[in-house]
Amino acid sequence: MPRTRHLFLLASLVAVPLVAQDPPPQGGVRLVLKYDPGARPSIVVTPGAGLDSARVIVRRDLDFSDRFETVILPEPSGTPTGKAGAFNYDLYRKLGAAYAVELADVGGRTQVRLHDLAAGKVAAQVETVLSPVTDPGFRMQVHRISDEVVRWITGTPGIAATRFAYVAGGRVYVVDGDGAALRAITTGSATSLSRPGRRTARASRTRGCRTVAGPS
Repeated sequence: MPRTRHLFLLASLVAVPLVAQDPPPQGGVRLVLKYDPGARPSIVVTPGAGLDSARVIVRRDLDFSDRFETVILPEPSGTPTGKAGAFNYDLYRKLGAAYAVELADVGGRTQVRLHDLAAGKVAAQVETVLSPVTDPGFRMQVHRISDEVVRWITGTPGIAATRFAYVAGGRVYVVDGDGAALRAITTGSATSLSRPGRRTARASRTRGCRTVAGPS
């Protein structure tokens, strides 16, 4: 009997430090996130004639996506072509890029090509028509191009074609996902935004009468 008591006491003394070293989480589940930035492929947006505004947006979108290491070109005025107008794969491989995104204006249409630099070939391409730079829809069209490039490489579309809405000073503002194109979409002094963010209601006072308009 004494021997049994001693064994139980020994087991208790061994178990206590183990529990003290790894206490259970308080009030929920413990989440551990592992992030390996070294696994991100490198990508470059090549220069070319025209479409400079679109290239700037695509380059920023790919950088903000946090899925790639963006390669900064040493000379913005460089050329993406080699002999006889061929794409210069060797140039961008030497810069350390795995993929290159090329935007070209062909007869008023925009061709987007994704080059696999290791394979030395076009991996995917699409052709579209972009609105003028001054058109309100231009930026969102380019954001969709960026999302398609992300899908080509990762298999999952990007989220650059996203707008955020928020209320400040009684007005509703929207801004593109890259922080640009901020604008107010209401003028009322008292505005509410629905939880899904799809509808707004605003109130105004004229000659002592309060008017509520919405949802919109």
